[in-house]
Amino acid sequence: MVPALPCWGCRWLVPSTPPSDLTGYGFKDALVSESQASWQLTDRISTQLQGMLASDTSWRVSSGVTAQVHDNVSLWLSQEKLNRGNKLTTAALDLYTAGVSINLSGWHDKLGNLSFNTTHDREQGSDRSYIDYYQGLYSGRYGQLSLRTSLQSSSATLSGFNNKSLTLDYSIPFDNLFSLGMSSNEEGHTTANLSYQRRMEGFINTATLNGAKVISGAEQKELALSGTLGFENSVTGGTLTLGRNHGGDVNGNLVARGSVITTGDEILASNQNRSGSGLLIDTGIGKKGKMLAKINGQEYSLEGSKTFVALSPFQEYEVELLNSKTTKDSYDINTGKQRYTLFPGNVAKLDATRSIKEMVTVFGIIRAEDGSVIANARIDNHIGTTVTNETGEFSLDMDKANPVLSFKHGNEFCEAELDLAQQSGAAWVGDVICRGLPTYAMARG
Repeated sequence: MVPALPCWGCRWLVPSTPPSDLTGYGFKDALVSESQASWQLTDRISTQLQGMLASDTSWRVSSGVTAQVHDNVSLWLSQEKLNRGNKLTTAALDLYTAGVSINLSGWHDKLGNLSFNTTHDREQGSDRSYIDYYQGLYSGRYGQLSLRTSLQSSSATLSGFNNKSLTLDYSIPFDNLFSLGMSSNEEGHTTANLSYQRRMEGFINTATLNGAKVISGAEQKELALSGTLGFENSVTGGTLTLGRNHGGDVNGNLVARGSVITTGDEILASNQNRSGSGLLIDTGIGKKGKMLAKINGQEYSLEGSKTFVALSPFQEYEVELLNSKTTKDSYDINTGKQRYTLFPGNVAKLDATRSIKEMVTVFGIIRAEDGSVIANARIDNHIGTTVTNETGEFSLDMDKANPVLSFKHGNEFCEAELDLAQQSGAAWVGDVICRGLPTYAMARG
């Protein structure tokens, strides 16, 4: 793939069959477009197709197929061909690769992951094969220690390993945000690694800083730094990255992602674009309202009227809408549990607009038009009733969309419409005048 540093770009997914991913950006005086499509043929076999076309006549095509032949064994085949133009810094490629990955921990929890792959380079007329093994050695209060080994052969049959490496990685976490580690390999390179991450509320939701310095074994020992800001709202999300490598070169990258969701009668922009299928939930609540959707036991935050939740295809989902645990918003929800089965490119819709009422618990004092309190009296709204005390105080759950109180005694009747537009959770409304009742003495008389 052509490196997009620095670049501007945006990415939009249209969930159809097959799911597609389109990217456009500028790089080194050339306009570049990239596309990707994937097909989930069965629950164990998937295929991918990628393409790139640039204004300098550069182009690239790659394809691959992955098969999960066993719960712990997967196979893959891929092909890639790239033609170089006159502006982009690329090299011509014509590669064919096959590989297998074995999760040994699936049979014994003390083992790790073993992988093998071989590549035939038709452009260079050469072959390369690799065997890699990853093993976690320790994970606890004092940090994490892992082992990575790699063997490389200049043939497709692994006849003679001309490159071998052994790497130990150790990291110490501090409050799950800061980690410090050391790594070394057989070539004698020792590197100190430092990372810091902070999560935040708002449009910018993550900030990450990474540093690495070669302590010994290499000529270039400058400190390598990189920083990333993650951002997200209901329409788009992405990252802004700026870094400097060990040689002092500085680069940056801005990636924005989004999707356009269609359900036949709905078009919605969303920041989620990876799964190719999902669920569009229409709650009908205000832009600042928040709820939860529990989907197969996992909770997803819902903000505003419509939210798209990206979900994997070939699965059945049980969906239940709940009140949020982090806000004071309160809703009367009558959707029950809904079930949906998703397929590639399928976007299902849950329309809950008529099944959700935003509730506000109202406290106040109700009075007649002359200011006399309506004491020890029954007052109603369209979903409930309560009785005031001797000073006219009351509390009652009200539907925010229909905030009307009423009092009736014999032929006497009055109503009070409350302004709850800016209220949520619970609200003290103070003195409430019931229009249509000149004085409470008339009702008592």
